[in-house]
Amino acid sequence: MVAVGARFLCRLLVLTVFVFPVLTVTGFCYPDRFEYLHDYRQKYETLNYRVKRGDTIWDILKALGLMETDREFLNFCKRLSGIRPGDNLIFYVRKSTGELEKIERLNHSSDSILKRVGERLVFYEVEKPVVVVREVIAGEIEDNLYNSSIRQGISPSVVLDLSDIFASDIDFNTDLRRGDRFVVYLERYARSGKYLGKPKVLAARMVVRGKKYEAFYFESKKGHGSYYDTDGNSMERLFLKAPLQYRRISSYFTERRFHPILKIYRPHHGIDYAAPTGTPISALGDGVVEFVGWRGGFGRFIVIRHNKIYKTSYGHLSRFARGLRVGKRVKKGQVIGYVGASGLATGPHLDFRFYKNGKPINYLKTRWPHAHSIPKSMLAVYREICQRYVSMLDNGEKRFFAKSASKRCSQASSSSTAQKAL
Repeated sequence: MVAVGARFLCRLLVLTVFVFPVLTVTGFCYPDRFEYLHDYRQKYETLNYRVKRGDTIWDILKALGLMETDREFLNFCKRLSGIRPGDNLIFYVRKSTGELEKIERLNHSSDSILKRVGERLVFYEVEKPVVVVREVIAGEIEDNLYNSSIRQGISPSVVLDLSDIFASDIDFNTDLRRGDRFVVYLERYARSGKYLGKPKVLAARMVVRGKKYEAFYFESKKGHGSYYDTDGNSMERLFLKAPLQYRRISSYFTERRFHPILKIYRPHHGIDYAAPTGTPISALGDGVVEFVGWRGGFGRFIVIRHNKIYKTSYGHLSRFARGLRVGKRVKKGQVIGYVGASGLATGPHLDFRFYKNGKPINYLKTRWPHAHSIPKSMLAVYREICQRYVSMLDNGEKRFFAKSASKRCSQASSSSTAQKAL
């Protein structure tokens, strides 16, 4: 009981010293902390230094005229040999003797203190905590996803993540319209008021032409996460929505098309994507290069076999990606060539064709299966997470549109007042 009572008194003393406005230290009594700090500054001179590239602790001590400090303390300074550019160093020198009493090193990740305590020299380091910051950002498409997202404060890396997440369901070149909506639930880490690394998309919603698409991040194995829809199906499909960023489709899959150069009607079993010369072309899915070279009217031409069933071809290229050759394995989204007008072409475009079991099919009218799904044993956990994420997206969307409506009312009121004044 005596020991417990002693610990309680010690804690009470700590609270008295560090929390309450009257600061009490053995042998001293200050009316408030400001007088204590004033007295401290009367005793010590502080020198501040921001570490530059190439600095060593010895260079800094010499530059500040502190090399006269006793040898024992100087040897102890080796503890600070890990200083980095941008670190802040504070040196405390006792005015009465000129002795260096303490050094503080401050950076975004930790604080280090090296000081005298009576006859001893002590060193300790305090790690600064990492804080998880989560936020919901919503917006409306005004021109395109990139510009509209940036205006709401979303970083470019998150915009690219969104386009990757929804790439199999939304064609961001042609599907988006003014008034379409987006909501993103982000997670990021911060320390000392600074963000660390890039934000992670925990959940996202796109409303395109009235149709809602949602994606949620989930780790089925620790450290291995992916994005899934509300039913637990992967957002990733076997193939991309399109093999490039294009301006328009100049010719569709048809059994009868008038050829602009040959001046005859004949089948066109592909899709012509009009795009500027040099636009990168990506492999539609994982596969192996079956042909790369010149092929008659197709000009520079690539064929990729994805598996025993599916094959794609890419024609009229201006050039091939460096290192591309027959037998090389390529990944979905990997750049394989660039738009051109080689062969029988009236202008720069990509002639893209898709084959199933050797037969050309209309890729634009084909719905592809999901790459994988969440195991049934984990669906209950996933759905519980989804409910929380959906709630966050709903609230963020409501706040954004309530704010937008208020802003429009304010603008309308100002305009009406201005007209009355005129």
